[in-house]
Amino acid sequence: MTKEPDFSKKDLRKSRFEGEDLQEATFYRANLENSNFYRANLARADFDESNLAYAVLSNADCTEANFNRANLDHADCTEANFREAYLLGVSLENANLINADFYDACLSQSCANLYIEVINWKNELRGDIIHSSLRGAIVTGADFREADMQGVDLRDVIGINEAYLKGMKVIDPEGRLWIVGKGLADEE
Repeated sequence: MTKEPDFSKKDLRKSRFEGEDLQEATFYRANLENSNFYRANLARADFDESNLAYAVLSNADCTEANFNRANLDHADCTEANFREAYLLGVSLENANLINADFYDACLSQSCANLYIEVINWKNELRGDIIHSSLRGAIVTGADFREADMQGVDLRDVIGINEAYLKGMKVIDPEGRLWIVGKGLADEE
């Protein structure tokens, strides 16, 4: 049986992983600033608390990957697949998310408990509420259908009118849960 690569706590700035098969690899707390994952297979990889600032993840397959508490500020995630990925407490500020797919992704504390029950995860969530940020991100054409975005900072997001949002869960300023395309959650 082949063991998945473990890059935990490594300094891998400016590394090149283009087209690599890194399924289920562990990058826990790794420094991957300015690294290139173009078209890499990162399905179910663990990037918990890693630094991916200015990284290239365009066209990467990040299905069911763990990006909890990761820094993806200014990252190029054009057409990346984040379906069913875990992004609790992630920072995607000023990231390029054009045509990225976040279908059924978890960016909210409310889906974290499900994550712990379903996935054999090495690290426990801290007790405090952690919020994700997409502040200033470019989301033109991004797919957020069914994504749990409760408490996510969406200030200054560019292209939100051109993103797919049906079924996305958000909290309004009064603290009410809304499901895009359906209305208030308690009125269903």
